[in-house]
Amino acid sequence: MDVAMRCRPFPSSRPVRSPDASAARAARRADAGPRRAHGPRTAIGLLLSASLGLALSGCGASESPAARFARDPDSLKRGRSLFVGTCAAYCHGLQPGVRDAPYLFDCDWKHGGSDEEIFATIRAGVPETRMQGFADRMPEGDDDVWRIVAFIRSKSECR
Repeated sequence: MDVAMRCRPFPSSRPVRSPDASAARAARRADAGPRRAHGPRTAIGLLLSASLGLALSGCGASESPAARFARDPDSLKRGRSLFVGTCAAYCHGLQPGVRDAPYLFDCDWKHGGSDEEIFATIRAGVPETRMQGFADRMPEGDDDVWRIVAFIRSKSECR
């Protein structure tokens, strides 16, 4: 016996409806008056269901934490301070020039230029280079790394 035959229900397992039963159902619907398929409650319910579905499924566009910090002047100021004290003081500069570490405000990204890729590079470092990871070295943890990403983005030539 092939797979298609095993997966189909037997014809006798379906209820058999007579033409009279279908006519009786149609008559009951006609006697009940017009059916309201879409009312205000239905529209609100559909809207709430769709919103909840998007929120739970993660299908909506999500915002990078760097974008959120970029809107906060205090976070950008902290990101700049962290960058100057940690990144620019030893390796990267605020101005282009000859260095052994890349200038981070141009459009040339060696390890990925998305917010998430920049975050991952700062957090984990780059093997076999001077770029060490700062995963557990920032006073406010990952939030400080995201603030650095926000600062870099805010001063980037690639907007």
